[in-house]
Parts: sequence; C-alpha cells; structure tokens
Amino acid sequence: MDRQPHPQLGITIPNPVGYDTPNHDDPNDGYALYPIELDWTKSGTDPAHPNDNVAYDNKATGVRITHFPAIHTRWGSMSYKLEWNGLSMIFSGDTKPNYDMLGHAKGVDVLIHEMVVPAEVWAMKNLGITDPSQVDPAIWQQAYNYALSVQNSSHTPQGAFGCILSQINPAPRLAIATHFQAADDTMASATKSVRDHYPEGAFTFAADFMVFNVSRTQIRQRKAVVSGFAFYPIGKIQSAYPPLYWTWDDPNSPTRQPVSDPYAQIDKTDAIPQKDPNTGKDNWNSNGY
Repeated sequence: MDRQPHPQLGITIPNPVGYDTPNHDDPNDGYALYPIELDWTKSGTDPAHPNDNVAYDNKATGVRITHFPAIHTRWGSMSYKLEWNGLSMIFSGDTKPNYDMLGHAKGVDVLIHEMVVPAEVWAMKNLGITDPSQVDPAIWQQAYNYALSVQNSSHTPQGAFGCILSQINPAPRLAIATHFQAADDTMASATKSVRDHYPEGAFTFAADFMVFNVSRTQIRQRKAVVSGFAFYPIGKIQSAYPPLYWTWDDPNSPTRQPVSDPYAQIDKTDAIPQKDPNTGKDNWNSNGY
C-alpha cells in the first residue's frame, strides 16, 4: 500500500488500491472499518527511513502517533508514542525492558509503562500463601517456574522498571506503572524497588478512574467520580453516512449492493416475533413496555 495525504482529513494514511470502488468503504465514512496495518519491526531509528514508524500524522492539528517494538512472547507487539500541542505520552503495553524505550521516552511528559511483581511474589499470590514453605516443594517449584516464564517472556519486573527510569535522560515528567498486581503489600514493595533505582522522579500507580491533566506547567493527578449506573452521553447523529448492509444480487457474483437495511444480513428463522403467528397474541407490547 502507498502512503498518500488524505485530501479531506489532512493526515497521512495508507491508501489501499480500490477503496473508492463499490466493493470498498469510503474512509470518510464513520461507520466504515478502515484497517491500517503497521510494520511492528520499525522504530524510526533508521537514518535512511526516519518516519517508517508513523501510525498517524495530522498536519492540521499537530497530533502525531508513532510506534516502536515491544517485547512480548510473540512477534508483533508495539508500544505507542502520542505527541500533541508540544506534549508527549508513551504507552508501553506489556513488554520486557528494551533499549527502544530508553530512546523514545527521553523527555516525554507522561510514560505509562507496565510493571509486574517479582516471580516469587507472583507465585505466592497465585497459590494464596505468604511463604513458599507453606506448600509442597514440587508445587512451589512448578508455580514459581510458571510465573518466572511469564515474567521473562513478556513483562518488566518492578526493579527493572526503576532501572529503566534511571536511564532515561531527560527523565519523564511523570512515570505511571500500569498492569501491576496492586495490593497494599505489593505496592509498598514495588515503590521501594523503583525508588532504589529512581529516588527522585515523579512516579505513581495506575488505578481505575484515574485522570491526568497534562499541561506545559503542571500534571494534575485526580480520580474521576462517576455513577455506577448511568446512561451514555448525548451523541451527535450523523446522517451523511447511514450504516450500510450488504446484499448480493447474484450469489455467484462478488459485487455487493449496499442498502440501509439492518435486516439485510440477519437470519430471522430463530427470532422470537413481537406477535405470535399462531395465536395472534403479543409476546410483548409493541411500544417496548
């Protein structure tokens, strides 16, 4: 696929051949699925190809998203860097410690990086014990080996995260540990491990409903207060692109004909009708009550 500037959006996106044919969705259509395949091996560090890791680049707004490889079990994992209004944030995803992170995280405003407890703690928590001697040695060894293999294949233990932070120069304005197995005892242990390597920089743990307000002068950490039961926000209905459902005029032809009919692609054989066809009685009120 060629990368070309999109005339309406003002951004650079891959341009798959034929998206404007009857068999493809218009990328301006908010209902369309428009996948963009990124090359996970690229990191923007090749001087000959400095922009080979660009996922999104909006010249009009200045919003830019780049990616670089993460190390997680199988090939294909990526970390992302978001830049906007002169600010920046990295989301690592699950990953082993890696040198790409040290380079891309220099001077970042917010670094959200995964962190896990040591394999020993992980195994004890999985077994519900507080000391390895509380279970059969064979059971302990099996649990420990499993936790160690998961850690070594995909994750950053707490001491390693502290070591990473100590090597990023300039350091992030705020480092946030995510994916952590948070409990009172594990957070205390992790804080000590991180601070042994990284005694001064701002550091916190991710939690549900956490909110960060990031500006050039300060980063405010807050917690959102939300209702446990709430209707979704008021939306803006777009009518320019009604949702499309496909039918085929000829089963032997690949040509699809779009129709705005939500029943076009469903099999209603097993659907319970509102009115029983045998008795004529309502299964439920037609007004929905």
